Formats: sequence, structure tokens, C-alpha cells
Amino acid sequence: MSSTSPAVGRALDVLLYLASRPGPVHGSALIRDLGVPRSSAYHLLDVLVERGFVVHLPDQRAYALGVSAFEVGSAYLRHEPLEHIARPILKKLVASVNETAHLGILYGAESVYLLKEQPQVVRVPVTLVTDVGVRLPAHLTANGRSILAHLSAAQVRALFPSPASFISRTGRGPGSLNELRRLLQDERAQGWAEEVGLITDVVKRHEQDLTGVDCYVCGPPPMVEAAMAVLTTLGAHEKHIYYDKFTTTGSS
Repeated sequence: MSSTSPAVGRALDVLLYLASRPGPVHGSALIRDLGVPRSSAYHLLDVLVERGFVVHLPDQRAYALGVSAFEVGSAYLRHEPLEHIARPILKKLVASVNETAHLGILYGAESVYLLKEQPQVVRVPVTLVTDVGVRLPAHLTANGRSILAHLSAAQVRALFPSPASFISRTGRGPGSLNELRRLLQDERAQGWAEEVGLITDVVKRHEQDLTGVDCYVCGPPPMVEAAMAVLTTLGAHEKHIYYDKFTTTGSS
């Protein structure tokens, strides 16, 4: 509680308390848990109800968060504070390692990418499926598993309650809760998560239908040829596949 403005501090304590409860709370329970004098507590609640931050439910003799609290939370999301805070950190990381970096969050059982920063000078432009706004199954991505690894066992189980929760793209990746838990334990122990495999495996894992899609491939000739074969299998037409085969000096 703020020592210079106790009323404001108590009002915020009330809001944070209600936000931490799974449902409406009786006034007596709020007074008991917060240790606020009865008269002060009901005065605060009356003001918060008047301003729409709290709603009174007479039939239950209880209180819950009101629409004004929702509006404040929605404004927080509109202001994109996470992106603003993370962008300088990503830029510093990219400058240090000269590699592309992402900011991703967990949205249900999916990984959502909010930011992508690339080096200012790169020999070859990097195009990734993990672009801003893209959603991918969290258990199949390094970004998603790095977040899942820091959740409790109960939280992971809630996100993946049944075998049907484990989407499979290529037959690779965890297919059950036990497999996911073992993988998360290993990645938590090593300090990072990773996606290992050929680029063709990654394409097949993240894409299902490339009909009408323009595709760009660059790299050593064998890799380009293998990638083109996969792209056509997924529906890409040859005239929509643009490629650049890297060769050593003097090679044809």
C-alpha cells in the first residue's frame, strides 16, 4: 500500500485481489483477506462500483470486477507494451549474434510471433515461416517449447488434455503428454529449445498446401533441388518457385 496515498493503495489492492479470484467474492472474505477496516472497505467498494471497476451482485452478496477493469486491460493490449519493451532487447541480441531473433508468446496451445528483428547487413536475406502474427503448434516449435518448459506440470496438462491435442505435421515431435514432458525436461536442463532437421522437414512440418503460393529458395544446389521437390509435392507450381543456387567461385 502507498504510504503517501493509502486510499489509492487500498483501492488497487481490492482490484488486484478480485482479479486473483476465480469468481465473485463476498465482502466479508475481502475484508478478512486484505485486513482492511470494514467501513473503509465498503466505502472503497462503493466508489469502485460507481466508477464501473467493480460490480456488486446483491443476490450473492458478492463483488466482482466490472467493465471498467476490462477496458483498462484491453487498453494495455492496444498499447502493445510487451513489443515496446522487447524490441530494444531483440535489437541488441541481433547485433551481438548477427542472426534473426523473434519474440513469441503462448496463446493457448499455440505459439504466436509478435516481433521479428533481422541483422542490418546479411549475406543472404532470410525468409522464415515464423513471421509476425504467425501461429504454430507450441509443442512443435522451439519458441513454444521454451515457454512450455517454464510452466507447471498442471498447466501443461491443461493445454494438452488428450492425444488429440498433439497436432502432427510430419510425424515428428511429441505425440503424447509423456513425450512432451520428457522433451521439455531435456530442453529445460540444457537451457534452450531447438528445432533440428533438414529444411525440407521444416517446410513439411509447417506447411500443408502451397497451391498458388510464390516460393523462394536459396542455398547449395542439392538443398535447392530437394526443397523444390518438396514444394511441388505440397502443391507449388514450378513457375511459382524462384531459386538461387549458391556455388563456389569457378563452379558452373
